Amino acid sequence: MIGIDDKDRMVELSSFFSDDGGREAYVLWDRYKKKYSVMMITCKDKNFTVKEMRSMGIHNERYGEDCAENWVLGIIDE
Repeated sequence: MIGIDDKDRMVELSSFFSDDGGREAYVLWDRYKKKYSVMMITCKDKNFTVKEMRSMGIHNERYGEDCAENWVLGIIDE
């Protein structure tokens, strides 16, 4: 989870949203670790839950975007 102290560390590169509004995903860049991550969120009414913060390890930004897209399309299960 990204805390207040992490705001300068993490940079949002892209965002993805499901057609029904039930899922969101954000591709993030960690300036200190020099790695990409994807924050996967579920949305119900006005409640948002971070389901997972997935590190992309050695992979690149495009890999993160594919992961984010798979989340919002429901290919990755909750």
